[in-house]
Amino acid sequence: MDYSVDDLYTAISVGETGSEQDPWIRTRQQVTGGSNAYGPVQMLSSYASQMPVFRDTGLPMIDFSTEELDYIKRFKQQGSLFYKYGGADMVKGKEHYDYGGKGDLWSDQDKVLYESVAKKFMQYEYNRVGKDIDKFIEAWRGKSEAETIGLGDDYYNHVKSSLPKDTSNKSFMNQVINGILSKEVFE
Repeated sequence: MDYSVDDLYTAISVGETGSEQDPWIRTRQQVTGGSNAYGPVQMLSSYASQMPVFRDTGLPMIDFSTEELDYIKRFKQQGSLFYKYGGADMVKGKEHYDYGGKGDLWSDQDKVLYESVAKKFMQYEYNRVGKDIDKFIEAWRGKSEAETIGLGDDYYNHVKSSLPKDTSNKSFMNQVINGILSKEVFE
């Protein structure tokens, strides 16, 4: 099934921060090497750092506005601060960079830009993996379904159950045909 970027964003946000009272936080999961995952879909600054560009021009393959490019720059800076601060070596006064902290980018305008940038990254990635939902989730999450399930995590189930159900023409036509046949039987 082909999902819209809005469907993907909503489903990933359910899997990533659906249980949080406020999704505008740095991840709470402290992993080896640290993590700067942030916001409703726990976007990483590495998405921005590894942004696909055209070889000949160096311009991004994703059509970002000037505002979005400025936001990406600030998002990368925040990601560096997340790596610098947080965990056992927390510096007093920098608690907003700690795991579960709010960071710097939570104004209303930042939230709009975050969603816009995240959706563009998601659309690019979804297209790159041939619109295969499992490959998309793995690319976003960084672990395969088998690895995630093996750890006792039901992340994939949360994401997949949050996606719209199949409403393709084939499914719709089967329902119509079954409805017509059922009606004929009862008449």
